[in-house]
Amino acid sequence: MNLAQMDMRPRVQILGVGMFGWSSICITCLVFYTIFPDKSSLPSMLLAMVIGSIVMIVVARVLISDRCRRQTELVQEHIWASMSFGSIEEMSQPKFHRVQIRTSETSKGTRSVKRVMEEVDVLWQPSSFQQTCVCCLEDFKSQDGVSLLPCGHIFHESCHTDWHVLKKCANACPICRDSWATV
Repeated sequence: MNLAQMDMRPRVQILGVGMFGWSSICITCLVFYTIFPDKSSLPSMLLAMVIGSIVMIVVARVLISDRCRRQTELVQEHIWASMSFGSIEEMSQPKFHRVQIRTSETSKGTRSVKRVMEEVDVLWQPSSFQQTCVCCLEDFKSQDGVSLLPCGHIFHESCHTDWHVLKKCANACPICRDSWATV
């Protein structure tokens, strides 16, 4: 069961309680009218029942519709330096940034948005750079957009983002599981 289906369950319960309450009110009005037949109150009572029924139909459509469904959102913050693979060798100190990944899941699928935030100072561990992305197992090309982590490991930026979204983990390298913090 995905997050969108789990979000639907409370809506159906609210709808069921509302329909039970409205049908109870309608039945009570009809029983009351049967016991005390006052002809002058019949038109206003019928009008109230029709208006209430229309309101219940509108509420049911809103609760069940996909357009009004709340999205389930996961927000993660990470630290990495974005650059092209060809520029890594000539760089002495990369510029690391806080990166925020917002993932929304609805019945129409998952959508991730990456936002680069402020620059941060980190303890960077320069090392020899691998030539292959461990996530997709493809060799880097000089024009590929990569993310350099403070531990020194490199990934395609899209692979790295997807890995964090799928694993729902924060600030951990896919290779060494090193967790880093800003200084």
